[in-house]
Amino acid sequence: MFKHTRGQDKFINTNEDLLIDLCENCLIDYFAKALIELGTKDKEYKFLIRKQENILDKYSNLRDVLEDNKVIGLNKQEIKYLIRYLDYKCQSDLIEQREIFYKGLNVSYEIFRKIGIITVSYTHLRAHETVLD
Repeated sequence: MFKHTRGQDKFINTNEDLLIDLCENCLIDYFAKALIELGTKDKEYKFLIRKQENILDKYSNLRDVLEDNKVIGLNKQEIKYLIRYLDYKCQSDLIEQREIFYKGLNVSYEIFRKIGIITVSYTHLRAHETVLD
């Protein structure tokens, strides 16, 4: 699979921080794009985001509390909509987490396949399927 050569350990050790930063930046960009795509394709997610924005537009005190961390007294109506906002936010966060999880699985699969860890072919899977029938 991989042939270990002299100097690889030194290269990996000296460039480890660089590699980690590079991977983190690539992943951040990849997942940011995935969330933008999610906002255009998933109707439920788009609905939840729109509901959150509508609440923040209607109740500016909530925006001050949630986005600017201001300590402000809220009236009963604002508290009611804060609870709704947090409910919508929790639902949209779950959709984001699910999407990121599946994207991560897909990336892992592709990496493992390219480096030869995963070598199962469609024909191989079909052979197992017929045995199970």
